Amino acid sequence: MGLKAKVRYPKVDRGKTTDALHETLSQAAIDAAKTFVITASEGWPVWSGASKASFLKLASQVSVGLSISPRADAPNRIPLGIETSTGYLIISRGRSYSFVWSSDLDYIHIVEADHGLIEAGLAAVQEMSVDLPQPIFRR
Repeated sequence: MGLKAKVRYPKVDRGKTTDALHETLSQAAIDAAKTFVITASEGWPVWSGASKASFLKLASQVSVGLSISPRADAPNRIPLGIETSTGYLIISRGRSYSFVWSSDLDYIHIVEADHGLIEAGLAAVQEMSVDLPQPIFRR
């Protein structure tokens, strides 16, 4: 006479777990982009406004307001900064959660070499951590 045992293992609810993971990683990408924009742009020197304006596309994607006031003796080149830059979120469910920022301004790399603000923004993002959700089990 043998004993029989029926073991029921919990089953992961893939849909709910994937939804929770997507929500967490989407917010992490947004938070990383916000951190980058704020850290990289806050100490940026403003003469004509072009360099700092290069952050506006990404800032608008993540609801960060940037104040840019060109000096009175300088031309307003804010439109040039916007036109020559790229900034957007990449949120592709289950595949990629990131952001892109770049600028084709001729002199932005000289300003970066003097101030290191883009590097500071990237370093601030690297310091971030994300608490991933636990699997959600079916009942």
